[in-house]
Amino acid sequence: IIGLDPFGTVSNWNQAAERLFGYSQYEATGRPIQSLIAPDEAPISETRELMRIIEGGSATRFETRRRHKDGHLIDVAATLSPIRGDQNNILGVAAILRDISDQKAAQAEILQLNANLESQVRERTAELEATSALQRAILVNAGYAIFAMDAAGTITLFNPAAESMLGYRENDVVGRRSALLFHDANEIAQ
Repeated sequence: IIGLDPFGTVSNWNQAAERLFGYSQYEATGRPIQSLIAPDEAPISETRELMRIIEGGSATRFETRRRHKDGHLIDVAATLSPIRGDQNNILGVAAILRDISDQKAAQAEILQLNANLESQVRERTAELEATSALQRAILVNAGYAIFAMDAAGTITLFNPAAESMLGYRENDVVGRRSALLFHDANEIAQ
C-alpha cells in the first residue's frame, strides 16, 4: 500500500511496498511516484487516472507494469482510491499494488500451449486429409471390387470397380443397403 499526496508524491510506503519494489520507506517517502516505480514507457493514461482521482474522481483498477529498484519490471494489479478528509476534500490517493507476475506468466504459458495445440491440430488434420485422399485415390483406381460395411452390415464404402462388377451405383448402396445384397442366401445358410 502506497499513500500519495495530492501532487503524486509518496507520503506512506508500507513494508509490502518495500519488498515488492526494493525501496525502503526512507528512500521512497517524499519522492514522486512516477519517478520511483513507473517504467519509462508508462502509459500517460495511468497518470491521467491518478490526476482524475486527485481531482475528485472515484476509485479505479487496472493492470500495469512497475519498475523495481534494480530495474526489472513487475506485473501488478493496481487499485487507486481517493483519501478524503472531513469535508470530503481529497487529501491524497491510496494505491494498492499486488504482484501478478505469476498469474501473467501462467496466462502467457496457457496462450503458448493453446497456440502449440492449435498448430498440432492443424498439422494432424492435414496429415489425416492427405492419408484420406491417398486412400480414396487407391480405392477409386483399384482394379478390383472393394466395399466395406459397418457392424450392422450396412455398406459404408463402394468403389468404382465394385460398381462395374456388381451393377450398383455407390449412391444407391452406401448407407442404404446391406452387404447381404451380394451374398447368396444358400451360401450364408451353409
